[in-house]
Amino acid sequence: MNKRFVLFLFFFYCALISLISAEQRGAKEPLEIIHSNLKLILYPESMSFSLYQLSDVGKGRYTALFEDRNASATSWFSVQSGSKVFKLTRRHGKSGILEQTDGGARFIFDLTDDFQAIQSFSFIDSKDSDSRSLLKIETSIENTSGKPSQFALKAFIDTFLGENQGVHFSTNIKDRISTETMLTPYESMDSVLISKNREASLMILLKGSNVSVPSSVYVANWDRLNTLSWTHEYHAGRSFNSLYAINDSAVVIQWPSIELSEGNIVVYTALLGTYSDYWIPFEKKGTITNASSIIQSAQLTKQKSKQQLLIEKLLERIKEIELNPDVATEEELLQLNNALDVLLNQGSQLE
Repeated sequence: MNKRFVLFLFFFYCALISLISAEQRGAKEPLEIIHSNLKLILYPESMSFSLYQLSDVGKGRYTALFEDRNASATSWFSVQSGSKVFKLTRRHGKSGILEQTDGGARFIFDLTDDFQAIQSFSFIDSKDSDSRSLLKIETSIENTSGKPSQFALKAFIDTFLGENQGVHFSTNIKDRISTETMLTPYESMDSVLISKNREASLMILLKGSNVSVPSSVYVANWDRLNTLSWTHEYHAGRSFNSLYAINDSAVVIQWPSIELSEGNIVVYTALLGTYSDYWIPFEKKGTITNASSIIQSAQLTKQKSKQQLLIEKLLERIKEIELNPDVATEEELLQLNNALDVLLNQGSQLE
């Protein structure tokens, strides 16, 4: 074989390898998106993300809203498919794709033949210019197993803002959560979970418009929650300490399981950002705004005069829905029924 031709093939091969390596390195570069007061960074190498809040101090300075070390590797989402649990991350031999979209980005996970998961990131702006934006995370799961199967979604977030404040978490009705706690948003009045310090705040919506209501929310020591098992041992009041992680808290959010026929898709929607009263669905500016706040007020008082006021507010809301049925979600209709049950029960106690 001609020596010149051999040398040409050798240099061509080296150039090709160099080009492929450069493309691979470029594909691993994090994607940064800034929107309003938030900065989102997505990491193709770990298929995870970090979220930051624009600081009130300094120029262009951002504060992480949860742990962002090692490409935010200590936080993740996972999918339960049948009896198996799959962490939404890049796996050896399995593809993972990061794509930029209009106004956001998305991860595409092909971890198994049983399902495909697509996690889309976008932003929601409030109509109130003084309020902050929220990050919207939509996780769609498509059943590709060829048969009906059960699917569910879980988020594990390594929070830290409240760890040096003595108050790890709070909600719209709980001022202090300093020990292991489980919330059940379907049954309780907790509509947001908050982790904050003096500089920044992380708010996770548990209820409200465009939010998939979790079946359970656990706050506990990070080390105890750091497991791929779907269920968690819960000990109310246990500290946020473990043998290897002292004063280290985290949150696990679990959404309800659903059975999907082959080819069908379920979408779970999460909203998170910095704290603002605007986004709390129950009470706003001291006035009752929907059926949920009526339930909350009914549970907090048994005085007959206040109960009558609540009934009037409830009737007003029902009239609004009768005039325009589109203003009420199925969740609020359920809450209206619950509100009636609460008021009737309190009425019987007052008589």
